[in-house]
Amino acid sequence: MAPANENEKRHASTLGERTRVVLRRAGAGLRRLIGDSQYSSARVRSLVEESVIPYTANQRGDGLRVDRWFRTHGPPGLVSEYRKRPMVEALFAFLRTQFGLNVVRVRGLWVSPSTLC
Repeated sequence: MAPANENEKRHASTLGERTRVVLRRAGAGLRRLIGDSQYSSARVRSLVEESVIPYTANQRGDGLRVDRWFRTHGPPGLVSEYRKRPMVEALFAFLRTQFGLNVVRVRGLWVSPSTLC
């Protein structure tokens, strides 16, 4: 949980480490991270062995790029993996509808990070 006015990139490394711990308990590992260009940073990319995150226009890199018409350019393997991202967004929209998260309005609630794991 984080305030809405904070950049999500700041919390991505913490979330990635927590995910790694949960997966390790289940006997699995975190191999790939798919995200939009909002998460394009060296720190987020270093969390996993393969990151499918497009570089922004002001960053240098030979990987994935998305132009202003939302067309994806880059290595074919990364392009096909990046096309899975809308499926995750559709799943989140479905879960918000099913669990009524669209109408939940809680302000000022502080949740301890230890209760989330």
